[in-house]
Amino acid sequence: MGKKVGVQPGKVSGKPVTRVDSQKTARTPLTKLERQARREARNQSIRVAAYYGDMGNASAMAINQADQNFYSPQLSTDFLELPQSEREKRELLRFWYTTHPIIGAAIDFHTDVPMSKIRLAAPKGKDSKRNKQILHFYEKMCRRLHLFQTLYDVTHEYWLHGNVFIFCEDHDLSGELPEELMEGAIREQTEMVGEIAEDGSAVMREEAAADDRERSKAVQKFVQDKYEGWHRLQILPPEQVKLEIFQYTNRVQMELIPSEKDRLAVTKAQDQNDPEAQKIADDIPEQIRENLLSGQPIPLNTSPYDDFLCSSFCYHLAHKRSPYDDRGVSILERCLRTLLYQDKLRQAQTSIASRAMTPKRIIWGEKMSQPDVDDLRDQIDQALIDPDFTIITNCEVHWDEVGSRDRLLDLNTEYEITNKLLFIGLRITESMLTGESTYSGERIHLDVMNTMYLLYRETLAEFVEQHLFAPVAEKKGFWEEDEAGNRQLLFPKLQFTRLALRDNTEMQDFMFNLYGKGSMPIDYVYDLLNIDSEEAHELLKRDMFTPKDATFNEVQRAMYPKLGEVLADKSDALDKVAASIGLKVTDDAGDRFGKE
Repeated sequence: MGKKVGVQPGKVSGKPVTRVDSQKTARTPLTKLERQARREARNQSIRVAAYYGDMGNASAMAINQADQNFYSPQLSTDFLELPQSEREKRELLRFWYTTHPIIGAAIDFHTDVPMSKIRLAAPKGKDSKRNKQILHFYEKMCRRLHLFQTLYDVTHEYWLHGNVFIFCEDHDLSGELPEELMEGAIREQTEMVGEIAEDGSAVMREEAAADDRERSKAVQKFVQDKYEGWHRLQILPPEQVKLEIFQYTNRVQMELIPSEKDRLAVTKAQDQNDPEAQKIADDIPEQIRENLLSGQPIPLNTSPYDDFLCSSFCYHLAHKRSPYDDRGVSILERCLRTLLYQDKLRQAQTSIASRAMTPKRIIWGEKMSQPDVDDLRDQIDQALIDPDFTIITNCEVHWDEVGSRDRLLDLNTEYEITNKLLFIGLRITESMLTGESTYSGERIHLDVMNTMYLLYRETLAEFVEQHLFAPVAEKKGFWEEDEAGNRQLLFPKLQFTRLALRDNTEMQDFMFNLYGKGSMPIDYVYDLLNIDSEEAHELLKRDMFTPKDATFNEVQRAMYPKLGEVLADKSDALDKVAASIGLKVTDDAGDRFGKE
């Protein structure tokens, strides 16, 4: 038997509403309000079924059996006010960062503190001279990429939007490769080679032909000589990137939806011969220009090892993303409801203040006749126009003014609660934003934040070292074999300065005392200060026996006494000093043996 579906008995807009029973065979005609109520109930049931992904069961029976009083926080009124698309979400988060003081200060704090300073440490190869050459190559590439500014922008996007899509544009050598080597780079022939296995049986295996192997070596030699590393790092708008993750594979499909502005620039360069648009189009890779003209999404590589000649790819850095989720979650998403509620309070207070900007006047007198009231009204209007006008009555008149102070809402408690929720969601405290906190008072929270920033630094270092530096070392041939014969890539390490969130004075003193007693190597002290030990030792050797040496003054102090004795014996310093003070130097008389 079906349930009864309809509106409850009562009155709506003064008209009686009757219940519609599905069990009755004869139905009375429905009024307009009844049809509207049933339509709203049906739409609500469809939305609930669609949200839970059960559209296959959203049949007529499922709609009839749906409860009208179903509660869902995702389908509430304030949920519908939240952004529903990536573009709306990005614009709303950017709006709160720009206008809200707590949100803006917290995001800037999370951006500035972990990115205080970064530097490159030389690779740990066997040849120190080659290590310096490799370091110089990477430093030149980082200056061309503006690596620090790019990482700073990446950190800002990471904490604000939760998703950062970094497009790494590689040096394309496909157009510079000679024609005799192009065939070897595109097509590689194979041949069957026989060999004897350990058990004495013949085994056939497939390997590259001899000619192709030589051509492949020539291609690698060409790339090692001409390759310059990455050319550009660009942050893509997250709403323009279409991302799909597949559960049973590590492959990720990523496409860039071209913007109308870029497509229009390429179109102008091709159809209208606009010189400015032509400069912009020439800077865009040829494959991307073709997709812009056709309006098709641009496929993006997700690995820097897919193509040997051009390894441009897109890297996705996400905040708190599960392995099966496509995108990360911004720390501001947990604060959106609180921000919307706080903004509604602000709007209500602003509306009241706007209406009460001009105070309302309440004037009354006892036992006044209507002519007296009209006369008093005229005098009051004249007094408001002319401040020097005098009001004269023959009875007692009371004058009260109701301004905004008596009508504004008392929202101190609401703002205190909402601000506390914002600080919790942003993982920061008010005292840290205002600079009024101390190490002792914020010790636990500082430890938590220090761990959070260290984990983020590890994520950032993994991206730079494994996805930027390692592929370049692979192409340039920056590698050497270890004792076991394994190939080890040589590239610099990304190092950060020590976070200034914790007071490590006690730990530093303790470790330095151990070093002074000979119980700890100096390298551990350098690690605590985030100082590269190899670089520090090289600098110490360079400064040795120079004015930069810490003990150089001790050498001078030891030399001056001996220099004074030599100068006194082998110069006329004694005569000059004696003449300046008016004394005469006499020789000592000799003894009876003729000795002085």
